[in-house]
Amino acid sequence: MFHTKSTYITFLAISLIVITTVACQPKQQEAKPNPDTIQKVRYRSNSETTDQTDPSVNPLSEASHENIDAIIRKYVDNGTFSGNVLVSHAGQVIHNQSYGKANLSSGTMNNNQTKFAIASLTKPFTAMAIMQLQEKGQLQESDKVSKYLPDYAHADQITIHQLLTHTSGIASNTTFEPYWNQPLSSTPGTKYAYSNSNYLLLQKIIESVSKQPYLTFLKENIFSPLGMTHTGYSNTMKDVDQAATGYQKNQSGSPQAYYVSGLDLGGAGGLYSTVGDLYKWGEGIRLNQLVQENTKNKIFTPDAIPLQTLKDSGYGYGWMIANDKSWARHQGTIGGFQSFMTLHFQHDFTIILLSNYRYAPVADINQEISDILIEEE
Repeated sequence: MFHTKSTYITFLAISLIVITTVACQPKQQEAKPNPDTIQKVRYRSNSETTDQTDPSVNPLSEASHENIDAIIRKYVDNGTFSGNVLVSHAGQVIHNQSYGKANLSSGTMNNNQTKFAIASLTKPFTAMAIMQLQEKGQLQESDKVSKYLPDYAHADQITIHQLLTHTSGIASNTTFEPYWNQPLSSTPGTKYAYSNSNYLLLQKIIESVSKQPYLTFLKENIFSPLGMTHTGYSNTMKDVDQAATGYQKNQSGSPQAYYVSGLDLGGAGGLYSTVGDLYKWGEGIRLNQLVQENTKNKIFTPDAIPLQTLKDSGYGYGWMIANDKSWARHQGTIGGFQSFMTLHFQHDFTIILLSNYRYAPVADINQEISDILIEEE
């Protein structure tokens, strides 16, 4: 009798230990699709198209993926698009596809590791860096530029906010020297005029406040936290591994490599990236991984002055923004490259277009894809 009771107690104790151990195991989170590692589903050699999308993990239908592909294929077939396209919905990649050649001479195809100059898509990164410094208490958007760049001729008339929203009155240039002492084109705070010079000055402010080079600050505060390992800075793209060659058409209508030289585009347009890294950037914004919600709201609120000038949108901090704040987007053009990125807040999708053809109609492609996604939602 004693032996039976002892055996039962021992069995009960072991059972409790097993149950407790299993219950305390941490719940494994479902892995999110990584746009850099998604397996290829099919390869269409007849149209020089590589598809890296797995429809089984997508929240939208396979029809969405096929419809997006059909849109882009129109432009590939008529010779006006070559590059990479990534579309995500609610954080899930629904289209990640490469089109055409990264280099016509070597025959190298574009793939999801191909790097493209993103030109003015650099500006949202510059604006984010400024707002990160504000969250750290190291500057205020209302500060005068003179607090950080006292040698600039009009520094005591212009605020950081006016630089961010292109309402400073500074004429646009892609080097520092030409505008450093030139007269303003308008009174600060009275007129919207898109100007690369604003974001070159913001780069200087970031470097002055952080005591770091611009690229180092971005790496430590944006790229590394988001795992953006294929994004960097280059003025020519000639020194970048796995970079596409940018093209334009020459006088006879044939593609011709088009390199930029002699410009230091910095915080206005000097970055390169991949569609996969820009997807991570978009997710970092969507999930508030870089700044708090109230700061994000400031970034994506259009300023009143640009709203008076622009038709259906305004300009916030580094982004063109819809009047009703339903979406934010930006386009970039440099040398033989075109880029376009849209964050559609209302319908929770992101569109990223990177092309190595200067005249690719990326805004039109973006609109067609947007229409399809809204229709199928």
